[in-house]
Amino acid sequence: MRRILVLTLAVLLTSGYFPGPAAAVDTQGPACANIKTGSGTYQVRPGPGPSGDAAFHFEFTIATAPCDFVTYYLFISDSNGGSRTATYPATPGNDALALCGTTRFCYDHSYGSTTASPPPPTVLTLTGETKIHTHTADTAPPLQFVLCDANPTDPTYPDCPSPDNSWDQ
Repeated sequence: MRRILVLTLAVLLTSGYFPGPAAAVDTQGPACANIKTGSGTYQVRPGPGPSGDAAFHFEFTIATAPCDFVTYYLFISDSNGGSRTATYPATPGNDALALCGTTRFCYDHSYGSTTASPPPPTVLTLTGETKIHTHTADTAPPLQFVLCDANPTDPTYPDCPSPDNSWDQ
């Protein structure tokens, strides 16, 4: 009886030293489909504003170099009711994402002059996604970007830099 008690106690004491299950992974596929980070800007160029071009720039990284069998997506909707999709590799009818590093994609788009009628959207909302054929491997959370400028004396747009808008998965 003493032997069973000692054995049970030994098991209980050592069970805390064994690693538990690993944390859940946010991707359902290979590392090349795992979106890691992303950040961008949406601002009036050239500065200081408020007149200029509404320029959007966004970059995101994946865990390893891209795979040929994965399609990388950036979905953008705007406060004027418009939407855009950028992909890598390029797909018909969509904007192209550029591979701007071993594991980094870049996207640039001009929403036009701030003096145009109608004016460019003031808010952009975007999300990222990776797919293997029809299987969604990873989805990044939505981010919002507010058009900003570098002119603190003009109230037309908030002053840049706007709050940090980034993915960190």
